[in-house]
Amino acid sequence: MKEVFKQCIERIYIDKDFDFFRAKCAESADYVSDLVELAESQCEKSIVCDSTNEPNVKIWFIYKSYFKGDFSAEFNTILKISKICGVFVFQHEFSVKNILPQKIAPVLDGYDANPYIKSQWDLEDILSDFLTSKGLIKSDIIELNEVVGGVALPNPTIFGKQLTVENALFRDLYDILED
Repeated sequence: MKEVFKQCIERIYIDKDFDFFRAKCAESADYVSDLVELAESQCEKSIVCDSTNEPNVKIWFIYKSYFKGDFSAEFNTILKISKICGVFVFQHEFSVKNILPQKIAPVLDGYDANPYIKSQWDLEDILSDFLTSKGLIKSDIIELNEVVGGVALPNPTIFGKQLTVENALFRDLYDILED
């Protein structure tokens, strides 16, 4: 785990500096409109979710659907930015119409840290350069799934019983913002 993640998690979840957590969540990410503008050349549409009551900003980038005969595919990218620690991560997604005669599900879909199409690759490259120039740290799904030792969740949640780096830096599992 990166040292900056460790320090941030310790400050909030061990030292119980919940005022720090609240203050960070109240901040707005003033660069979000710049991200959307940079993405215009790579994707068809962007959807921004930036709430002052959340520890993260999420932006969905939706690409033009692909059709050829009976085949169709859709792609999107989710960019998550933690307001708590200045870290960001990309999740690339796809869905394909299942045209097999023996199908069980009408759609085949999945996600990964790695892009599936060139537009996703280019978008990640452009936005990563911009965000790192602003001092943010790029992470990946594997690093964010690391379990934080010595910190237990107050109540079992849909996210399990153990606190992960992602849950610590991107979610309010302790209901800190409710106080």
